[in-house]
Amino acid sequence: MSGRTRGIVAAYIWGVVNDRSPTAPIRVQQRALGLNPVYAPNADASRMEALRDLWAGAGLDKIETREIEVVRTFADFEDF
Repeated sequence: MSGRTRGIVAAYIWGVVNDRSPTAPIRVQQRALGLNPVYAPNADASRMEALRDLWAGAGLDKIETREIEVVRTFADFEDF
């Protein structure tokens, strides 16, 4: 440790597991077709609880989290 005790660490991550990523529409359609979508290795790391545990384990305190919801709409697949 460098001995620094003050500062701000900021990060963001797409919510892959709960279908809140740019590729979510593809996984939604895969499930609708009866397919089992493939997630990136360690997709569970995008869960808010996992991130909080990761930051706490790194020695950070006063951890604040929030979700920023982004709505995406496309006219068709080509637009997507």
